[in-house]
Amino acid sequence: MSAFASIPVFLSLTRKMDDKQKAQAVSYAVGIAAVVLFVFLFFGQAILSVFGIDFQSLKIAGGIVLSILGVELVLGLSFTSKGA
Repeated sequence: MSAFASIPVFLSLTRKMDDKQKAQAVSYAVGIAAVVLFVFLFFGQAILSVFGIDFQSLKIAGGIVLSILGVELVLGLSFTSKGA
């Protein structure tokens, strides 16, 4: 998710918080993101091997996901159901 696209979401979720609570929320989010980043940095290959996924397969799957998102964006199509 883009940092700039996250700003409206953050502002709407923290509307009723004071500045100190907002700063705590930002610190918590950045801390969690850093932990996830470092876990996958140091243990990413091991995690993939546990699930039996090689890096080339992950690259192909990522390309497919990006292609689907690109087609949805450019053509205005939707490949997911948005209602229940």
